Amino acid sequence: MRFVTTAQLIVLSIVLAALVGFHALQGVYDSIDLMTAQMSEQTSTTVDVDKYNAIKKQLHIIQGTRAERIIWLVAASIGVLSAALFIYWMLHQSIISPLLQLKQSAARIAHGDISHHVVLMTQYDVFDDIADSVNSIALNLKNTQSALSGVATRDQDTGLYNKREFRRRLNEEAERCRRYGSNFCLQLLRVDQFIDITGMYGVEAGKVLIKSISARIAGQIRTMDCLARTGDDEFALILPETHQDGADIVAERIRVDFAEHKVMIMQGHAVDVTMSLGVGSFPDDARHEADLIESVRNSLELAISSGGDRVGRATSSRGRVEDETPA
Repeated sequence: MRFVTTAQLIVLSIVLAALVGFHALQGVYDSIDLMTAQMSEQTSTTVDVDKYNAIKKQLHIIQGTRAERIIWLVAASIGVLSAALFIYWMLHQSIISPLLQLKQSAARIAHGDISHHVVLMTQYDVFDDIADSVNSIALNLKNTQSALSGVATRDQDTGLYNKREFRRRLNEEAERCRRYGSNFCLQLLRVDQFIDITGMYGVEAGKVLIKSISARIAGQIRTMDCLARTGDDEFALILPETHQDGADIVAERIRVDFAEHKVMIMQGHAVDVTMSLGVGSFPDDARHEADLIESVRNSLELAISSGGDRVGRATSSRGRVEDETPA
């Protein structure tokens, strides 16, 4: 916009210079005509026609000289202003336009558009270097944002979703099921010997234990399922598009796997670990997310209080549970 305004001013100056020149030229002709008329009146009574013609010729010569000077002056003014317009256009194309592009790109990035990429068409390397720097800053911001997003949604010890992200995804899945009339299941899993193992082998061994357990559970579920760590020794598993029977099969498979295979907690040392699980279905066992969590947690507590290493199943929206003791 600034370039257009300046260009318009320069063109207007050229037009005004031409108008002033032509007006001055017309004034010269008018003055000569007036002087000629006056001399004609003064010499009309005399006989010296030769003298009159000589003076008239002289005036025409003067008239031509002055007109020529004005024409040259106007032409020079137009030339200077045209050169100024051309120089400004060159400066705009080579310097001002890239700077404006950089300014706009920086503003977009500052307002959160970190996926924006600056592309300049310029012959100066310095602008290309600045554009590369801006793009590098945007890329670093994008990477930082991704890292922060991971910190905000992931458990730092296991890499699983954290409790906050689990609640968000649970609400999202429940809303999807309400909209399309489908269902899903929720499992809560707890390590039966976690306190004993950390007390005997230390906190670091407990962290290795939880990490090993999370990796083993993740290896037995689908990519569409959502596994999260919701406590020191507790996990939550959302199973989309899964009925109660399917969730029971998954829970029993996980329980049996830990009951039959030890878990490594340090180099060359593995321990026996069992899992207790609570299972519930939405909307069969509960029609609201909070009620579903309460119902599944009640089934988990019943499984733990019954000796652990078993699956508890929620059977109603009021949270009544029945324990499924393994054979």
